[in-house]
Amino acid sequence: MIVLRTLLLSIGMWSALWWSHMDKSVVVPVQKNSKHVPDSFPVPRFEHQLFYIQRSVNINTIVYEVNLKPDGKPNPQQPVKMYWQCYAEQNQKEDLTIIQKKYAYGLNATLLNAEKQSYLLTFVSYKKKNLYLIRSEHDHKYHVYTYINGRLSQLDRVYVHITGGTFWVPNIEYLVISGHDLTGKHKTSERFIP
Repeated sequence: MIVLRTLLLSIGMWSALWWSHMDKSVVVPVQKNSKHVPDSFPVPRFEHQLFYIQRSVNINTIVYEVNLKPDGKPNPQQPVKMYWQCYAEQNQKEDLTIIQKKYAYGLNATLLNAEKQSYLLTFVSYKKKNLYLIRSEHDHKYHVYTYINGRLSQLDRVYVHITGGTFWVPNIEYLVISGHDLTGKHKTSERFIP
């Protein structure tokens, strides 16, 4: 944790990260063995995977990966790429549609530090939660960090519980974001109503 704090301080992000978790969403810690998130969903595991989104409507999963150039740095035009992993079909990968990228699952990326190649990420559909793409000094890989239930954490998964609605306006009952703290020893999870 001290290494990440030092990194964030050096690129002027620590205060931004601290205040980013102070939004007005309703937050409920997720208890162990909670029924808020299905255990039966497949867990994607890809080499450059950052995190993934799963929805209650089916097991198809949106995977977010760091988009690296040959020099090992994120592509500044699109530092994160995303795609569907279609488990409910033939387990194929498919691109998100333009509508899905622009209005639901896409990310806005802002370069925070050119030298360290760190980025601020926000979802196009939910700008209250700041995510940070940062290269870890521990394993030298890129990860996404955010506050989960008040603890600085590496983001692993977002679960969206949808109960009806329409294509353009789904009824999102709640979201659960989960990951692990910076020691890697403790899982973190938070349920909130957007």
